[in-house]
Amino acid sequence: MNNVKKVLGVRINDISQSDALIQVEKWLQEKSLKPRLIFTPGPEFLVSAQKDREFKEILNNADLSLPDGIGLHIFGRIKNRVPGVDFMLALCKLSVKNGWTIGLLGGQIGVAKETGKRLKEKFPDIKIEIAADGRAADRIIEHYDVLRHFDILFV
Repeated sequence: MNNVKKVLGVRINDISQSDALIQVEKWLQEKSLKPRLIFTPGPEFLVSAQKDREFKEILNNADLSLPDGIGLHIFGRIKNRVPGVDFMLALCKLSVKNGWTIGLLGGQIGVAKETGKRLKEKFPDIKIEIAADGRAADRIIEHYDVLRHFDILFV
């Protein structure tokens, strides 16, 4: 994918939200079994990556790393800005259009379920297969194969 820049040693795809959505749609239409990893790092991710090599490596191995946060735009000389929440909502809208299934994992107790409830209010036809947080999310993550039952998984 073009327009890759490095900010403090972390790879960022300097692309627009619409280009990112096109790429995700392409990946999902391929019906590949390969899971794709997408991050929306802001400045706090880059600061953490300076202290944590493993985290930096994980970020740099993402399939797509979209610039979230105005700090990347200003100080990292990144042209585009793709806030994670906006990208999530756009993916949810696209999932309704294409009939994709969604999973929600993680967060404090009640957060994933509340997120699912609010997404259902905004997108009544969204297919949320699971909304699990806290210890339930941990148990699901331990059984990685179960994660392949979703087209999109938000963690």
